[in-house]
Amino acid sequence: MKISAYINSKALCACLLLAGALFTSCSKDKDTGDPMNEAQLINKVTLSTGNEIKIAVGMTQQVSATIDPTDVQYPTLVWTSYNTDIATVDQSGNVTGVGAGQATIHIRQEGNAGDLTTLTVNVKPKATAIALNDRSLYEGTKAPAEAVLTPADAYDNLEWSVADNNIAEIKDDSIVAKQPGTTTITAKTTDGSNLTATAQLTVKKVVPVTGIDLETPGYDLNVGDEANIICHLIPSDATADLLTWTSSNEKVATVNNQGHLTAKGYGTATITATASNGTSKTTTITVGQGTINQDFTTGAGKWYINANHGTYTYDSNGLVVTMKKGNKWRGDWCLGSNSYGVQLNVGTYRYLAIKMTRPGKYIQNTNGQGTIALDTSKGRYEQKTGNGNNRYSILGYEGKESEAPMDQPEVIYFDLQQEFGTNPYYFSKTGLDATKLTTFKLLIADIPSTYAGTYTLYWVHTFKTLDELKAFANK
Repeated sequence: MKISAYINSKALCACLLLAGALFTSCSKDKDTGDPMNEAQLINKVTLSTGNEIKIAVGMTQQVSATIDPTDVQYPTLVWTSYNTDIATVDQSGNVTGVGAGQATIHIRQEGNAGDLTTLTVNVKPKATAIALNDRSLYEGTKAPAEAVLTPADAYDNLEWSVADNNIAEIKDDSIVAKQPGTTTITAKTTDGSNLTATAQLTVKKVVPVTGIDLETPGYDLNVGDEANIICHLIPSDATADLLTWTSSNEKVATVNNQGHLTAKGYGTATITATASNGTSKTTTITVGQGTINQDFTTGAGKWYINANHGTYTYDSNGLVVTMKKGNKWRGDWCLGSNSYGVQLNVGTYRYLAIKMTRPGKYIQNTNGQGTIALDTSKGRYEQKTGNGNNRYSILGYEGKESEAPMDQPEVIYFDLQQEFGTNPYYFSKTGLDATKLTTFKLLIADIPSTYAGTYTLYWVHTFKTLDELKAFANK
């Protein structure tokens, strides 16, 4: 009995070991914790939708998967959503939106723990309202088909239609204008809300451009300046909306499709306007150091009035300075300050001109009827003796400035190559002057109370020549 029991115990142990081995061998390929034999592995999964989809809450979308290689022993895929409050998925790849947000679907081979790929699911709210705006396009052009949805982040895959496909059609989510006329466009939600909206679409005739003439600002820009290029088309009723604008060097200047320039860096750039039929015209823009530019009909820029000297307001007609009244009026208009120094390049930009209505009366070198002077950290303009008052020139009245009227806009200007102060000081004529002027202002003072307590500013610019100044002022 003892021998028999011993043999049976040994046999039992052997059987248990064999069974364990067989179990391990048979279950190894299905155990997600152990890697499969290389011949059994799926190497790649390609999804029919790509790796990102957009659906609405309550919507289900079928996603198909193609495996590579196709002849593996275990081709079954396991689909798992780790954000089931946002999206769920079944083992056939049916993805359902549950709540607004983003979920990730993980796809792996059955029996293997590693992901073969993932699917990002963006779940959007259903629309509660939809609206369309009337549109107008030129024949031969296209524009995105867009609707206004509520909420703004609602599911925006819409069904579009056009009443008259001879006038326009919908293609690749764009409205394609075909020939002049008016028709109706309709958009319908596809998220299950069944909302629709309509709007009028007008297709306009294109009048071909046969010639282009470009009018530059008329002065060199400084970094940060903005200006417009005026475009004159031939014929005058040609379709300007289809012009495209380019800059040869966007590090110097950029331009938008209305010809609006923004100066970015010093140098030159060629600006080109091109019509839809290929007709084009170019012009050159220079962004130079040491220029001074401001259009006061758009604001004051870095210019300011001393707080003790008054206030200002501006609109599209100009900037109006209201001077402070004491025994006499005063209202200095300033650019330089301790935090902002003005540097001049008078060798290139010789003339400083200001369009304004002048308070007071022009009597050179005295202040009895008012003072206008260009004052700087290096002294006043042409202050050879006395106070240097009223030593500016008035365009069109050179040599007879006292005859210029004070009740209408005039252009006053200064030749910056002349001396400043009684020392005297001359600014460099060979490049950017090393001096940063902490004082640079149009000093306006001692205006008798019999004159109006305001003056209006229109623009201030520096120019290379008097001819350039005159051409700009006479536009």
